[in-house]
Amino acid sequence: MTVIRIKAPKTCHVDLKGALVMYVDYRKLELQRNKLVEALEAAKAGLLWYQSEYPDQVNGCDDEAMQLIDAALEAAGGEA
Repeated sequence: MTVIRIKAPKTCHVDLKGALVMYVDYRKLELQRNKLVEALEAAKAGLLWYQSEYPDQVNGCDDEAMQLIDAALEAAGGEA
């Protein structure tokens, strides 16, 4: 029988049957996701304001940034 030893993070342990079990703190992940969605929504609001206040300065970069923001918000379940 070959024994393989690995250094596992504190979120892992080996159960009685020898299976590697990993725990995930979903609350922490949800809080991180919420902060990211909030930041993306603020960025979108800022970009929309800029586009309305300075329409002569708007270019393709603004549209590209808005598409990236919308795609990220959609993927994260925020308002796109």
